[in-house]
Amino acid sequence: MRSFRQHDAEYNAIVTEVITHVFMEEDKPMVEAQQHAVGSAELMDLRPLVLSPDTGAIRARRKLAAMIRAEQAVA
Repeated sequence: MRSFRQHDAEYNAIVTEVITHVFMEEDKPMVEAQQHAVGSAELMDLRPLVLSPDTGAIRARRKLAAMIRAEQAVA
């Protein structure tokens, strides 16, 4: 969130238009293409590059997968 010109309606409209354009014309097509390429595959089956900021989420995914396997083995 910016800390300047927050109550300037014209400026807000310009910022909103720019952000919307960037998302719709740049980010959205890339995200859609990536999702199409991945399809319904499990994330970890794709062997993604794991960066240090991803460590916590990856540990949680692995722990949850282990818990699901353990629960299914009992059933």
